[in-house]
Amino acid sequence: MDQSKDYVNGSWIDQYFAPGMMGGWEGLSPSQDLIDEYECLDGKSIKESPLYDESSPYENRDPRLGSTILWHGCNFAGQVYNTEGVMGNGNATRTGYTIKKYIDPTNLGCQFPGRINFIVYRYAEMLLDYAYAVNEISGPTEIVYEHVNMIRERVGLPNLHNGLNKEEMRNAIRHERRVEFAFEGIHMFETNSWRTTEACVEKPVYGMNSKGEKVWIETREFDPEKQYLWAIPLNEIDLSKGTLVQNPGY
Repeated sequence: MDQSKDYVNGSWIDQYFAPGMMGGWEGLSPSQDLIDEYECLDGKSIKESPLYDESSPYENRDPRLGSTILWHGCNFAGQVYNTEGVMGNGNATRTGYTIKKYIDPTNLGCQFPGRINFIVYRYAEMLLDYAYAVNEISGPTEIVYEHVNMIRERVGLPNLHNGLNKEEMRNAIRHERRVEFAFEGIHMFETNSWRTTEACVEKPVYGMNSKGEKVWIETREFDPEKQYLWAIPLNEIDLSKGTLVQNPGY
């Protein structure tokens, strides 16, 4: 591969996001809420599936969980990821989880720019974009099922069950987007568009310590009057000569 043509060439993404055992800063700490979003291999949530075992919570899960997240005891880069005694201290995970997606396991010590490209847009997003749009216009047609199931079949999950209504399919696609595109810079903008960010943010954030105990991290606030919209640049307001009015809260 000619790395000079790669999008990420020269990026030190490993240094910012890799686990401390590799010399990284663990700049992202996935929440328990995200981990719980991943289904079991039977296509059911952890609340519904008989495959889910609280004593072995990462077994029999959607394979995308293990491709995206590192948790205490994971083998990665020839080492065992260990959060005992370091969780929340300095450049360590706050939640007991860190990201695996994007991290080059050969870059021990984070001594060179990462060699895994940061994802901008890919075929899976095209499929789910189309499925979402068709469902909003026509409901859960055969083509909607086909496009969502292409994503699920790729990772070995069963197809969505038939008979979903429009709202149920919408929620199914939103779930699929969340787990498929985790840490690809999409979720925040999508929830803003759906006006669901408030529900996502204003709930307790939990993690998991090295003993397998769920721990509270923080509770956040969200101001819907302000945070669903960004500020309009002042120069644009000036150029409009009074036509544009600043968004609330800025």
